[in-house]
Amino acid sequence: MITNCFVIFLFISVITILISTSIITFYKKSIYYQYIDKSKEITSFDYIQNFDGNWLFVFIDYAKLIKEYPTDTELISKVIMIKTLNRLYKLTFVILLCSLVVVIILKNFDLF
Repeated sequence: MITNCFVIFLFISVITILISTSIITFYKKSIYYQYIDKSKEITSFDYIQNFDGNWLFVFIDYAKLIKEYPTDTELISKVIMIKTLNRLYKLTFVILLCSLVVVIILKNFDLF
């Protein structure tokens, strides 16, 4: 019973992490190429494909962008979405690691 619950939780966690990283990458790319680096023409294919893991760690100064474009509701909604998904991503990752530690402890005491 516990193993089935853990496998389902593991599956849901991995799917959540994959989806949130994909959406974060997409929004960061769109913000970067719409507001920061306007010189490069980027196609819709480039937004959807060519996901690089480095986009998760690219620093974008959202406060500066919002000061430059205070009336742009699309930018504000994208920033809110990125921050929310970033929290979800980190929270899911931490919960997943904690659950793995619990499973290892239970496995050592033959309770799993």
